[in-house]
Amino acid sequence: MIRVRLPAHAALPLYLGGVVAGTLALVAGLLQHQGVALATGLGALTALLMLLPASEAVVAVIHRLISESVRPQRLPRLALAGGIPLEHRVMVVVPAMLTSAAGIARLAHRLHLHALANPEVHAQFALLTDWG
Repeated sequence: MIRVRLPAHAALPLYLGGVVAGTLALVAGLLQHQGVALATGLGALTALLMLLPASEAVVAVIHRLISESVRPQRLPRLALAGGIPLEHRVMVVVPAMLTSAAGIARLAHRLHLHALANPEVHAQFALLTDWG
């Protein structure tokens, strides 16, 4: 695969242009396939209603192409030798579904293990839950 490095200022216009062009092309192609004329009121309404789902599909394809073509980069590690300072306190939130009493016990145990493995004063742990 050919990798091209684009200037940072070109990324957003290229991305948005791709989304708009892809969405319009998809809507036009689907309308043409169904034989719907845009000149009619029904055709214009149909095209308008197709814009959101078509844009979702195009964005998904573009995101897939980007994730396949961009190499992951390591983030620099924070130098927090003295621990997390108060002004940078953090809460680690684990999303979960509450489905049974045993599941709740497992989630609480796992959260407790996370807290024990990270004994930072300014790091807190929480479950973000919903009933399943």
